[in-house]
Amino acid sequence: MRFRVVPLALCAAAEAAFLFFWSALINFIPLRTENYINHACSAVMAGKTKESLSRCHAKLNRLAAELSGVRMRDMPKDWLHMPRDYELRMADGAEEAFQLHCKRMDEHRFTEALEIADRIFAQNTEGPFPLQGDLLNNCVYLCLMEDKSAAGYKTPAWELFRSHNGGNLAALRTEYAMALLYGNDAEAARKIRLQFERVALRYPAPADVETERELMELAAEKHRKEP
Repeated sequence: MRFRVVPLALCAAAEAAFLFFWSALINFIPLRTENYINHACSAVMAGKTKESLSRCHAKLNRLAAELSGVRMRDMPKDWLHMPRDYELRMADGAEEAFQLHCKRMDEHRFTEALEIADRIFAQNTEGPFPLQGDLLNNCVYLCLMEDKSAAGYKTPAWELFRSHNGGNLAALRTEYAMALLYGNDAEAARKIRLQFERVALRYPAPADVETERELMELAAEKHRKEP
């Protein structure tokens, strides 16, 4: 309590600078664990084989296209490939498979999208992995659209994802589908749709907004057709 405001601010700034420097240093040193590969390790691995370099180049192309407003379904086929099973246990492999899963969703090939998700889950059984919540969220939506039970995907990890993603378009899309196809609650769906549109106004990726809005329309269409 004896410290003045200025010394406290300087201490806080110095601590923040140290943490940023440490984070950058850790990411600069190649680091690889069973479920994580940092950027430095990815860069080293990318230059080892022609296949690795090609995958890295395709990933950069996908990111550039996404920032330019290109939807997943409109990207070239050779930008995404299904990794081998052992690669799915690593962050980069699971991330590429997840992107292919999202591409299948954007193409409305829901059965294939669910099959890819199940392959990822089959190789990651020992605990949480990157994008697990996003993948579970998509699987709940896919089960609703494919008239399958989603009980196996409604795990604590999914509940945690739901509770922290009120501003996530994909989470709102699934909540909308659940309100219509599981709860048969048109009023709840209407409120979720309004929330979705509010979030979409400030969302940085227009292609994602278009994709998620289309998936919501498919859920609404399915609800209208059901007796």
